[in-house]
Amino acid sequence: MAKNNFGKVVNFIAFVGLTCVAIVLILQSIFADGGLLGALRVIGESIAYLITAISAFFYVKSKRNVWWYVAYTTFVVLVVVFMVIR
Repeated sequence: MAKNNFGKVVNFIAFVGLTCVAIVLILQSIFADGGLLGALRVIGESIAYLITAISAFFYVKSKRNVWWYVAYTTFVVLVVVFMVIR
């Protein structure tokens, strides 16, 4: 039961992320890239990265090898660092 609810939440978050990205792309084609559009873009990208990280975690968890965890942690940290730098 909990796994099904978790899947529904992940699907909803993915939908919200997709909606944010679509709205930003439409608005960027009409207006210049401004503060609000940039903020919506960052929110949409962050949600997309979060969904990807969650899905990747369950893949890594199924491998049950420490090197998969090390690689996963390294890549997640790199994504977070480069999101902050950008």
